[in-house]
Amino acid sequence: MERKDWIHWIVIVSLFVMVVILFLRVEEVKKELIQTNNEYVNYQEEKTREIRGLNSEIKHLEQEKEGLEQSLAEKQEELQVLEKKYNNLAENYEGLQEEASNVLRTIDDYQQELNESMEWFRANSDLEGLNVSNSLKNKIESQLRYRCIEKEGNRCTINTGCLYLVNSQFLEFEYLNDTNTSYSEDKLQSLNEFVNSQGGDCEDFSLFYKAELAFLLNECEASPSEYVLVSWRPASEEGKRFWLDDSHQWFIREAARMLLLGNRYPYVVCGQILDPVKNRIGGHCVIAMSKEKINSIGDIDKLKGGPLIEPQDGRYIGEVGEDIILIMEKDDFSYNSYISQIITDEDMFSFSRERERWEGFAFFSDKLDKTKKELEQEIND
Repeated sequence: MERKDWIHWIVIVSLFVMVVILFLRVEEVKKELIQTNNEYVNYQEEKTREIRGLNSEIKHLEQEKEGLEQSLAEKQEELQVLEKKYNNLAENYEGLQEEASNVLRTIDDYQQELNESMEWFRANSDLEGLNVSNSLKNKIESQLRYRCIEKEGNRCTINTGCLYLVNSQFLEFEYLNDTNTSYSEDKLQSLNEFVNSQGGDCEDFSLFYKAELAFLLNECEASPSEYVLVSWRPASEEGKRFWLDDSHQWFIREAARMLLLGNRYPYVVCGQILDPVKNRIGGHCVIAMSKEKINSIGDIDKLKGGPLIEPQDGRYIGEVGEDIILIMEKDDFSYNSYISQIITDEDMFSFSRERERWEGFAFFSDKLDKTKKELEQEIND
């Protein structure tokens, strides 16, 4: 083989080898290209799914955004309404605070009036509160002390009819209507007004009689002794007398002696009671005695069983709860004679038909005090 042929052969073989290698490389590249294409397709599908998911999420978020924006708009409207309400409430609160302050001042004024009323009854509970000339006061006290108390040993006897004697004969007090004494339809005179007017109606007589009786009871207690109240009642025996004074100068015909033992505390009671001046049952006041002191509405029951005395003549007219009912409930008003008002040393109790309970100045003062504290607490909170 010639050298030239050999070289051709070598070239051909080399080209064949190169072609084979190139073919193999092309196949390898094609495989890589197919693999890469598959990976691209998979990647593209995955990203497409992700994009779809993101688009869906974006759409959901946009919807949620729209909902939140709508909710925000609604909340802003609500906030505006609430701000308006708040401003109105703030203005109203300031107004209410001022109103509450005015109410508190009104409560203070009412409490002052109630306290003054209770002080009035306190000042007119006995003759110590009598503010008249010394000569007139001494005359009243000396007449009561000289004529109406009898002391024997340790016993001190008070004659309830004697007060009537002193008032009518020696002090010359008369039954006078309120229109004559105070130019009013209904006014309870103080002790001073009663004395200066030289009399009054049944309420005025009762209040003054109570003060006189309190004076005599204190006189009995000035020295260690037991005291006895002596009253009188009409008697059928002809010629029977009840002596009005211990010197036996003044008497009431056809009257019997009554002992009222153990009764120490006098009170003015009013209601539907027989009025001896008008001689009929109507609005009238008398004296009720009790063995225990009445300090509050809760003590009213202590009057039951106590004797009743007519202050205009000092006679015994019955017993609380028997002859004259003590009102304790609404139905009690069906009785002919009943007590619906009580004047104590410091207060006046009245039975309220509407609320079916006893009420008084101290009762209302306590109510007002409680209301005041509650209102102050509300303002401070």
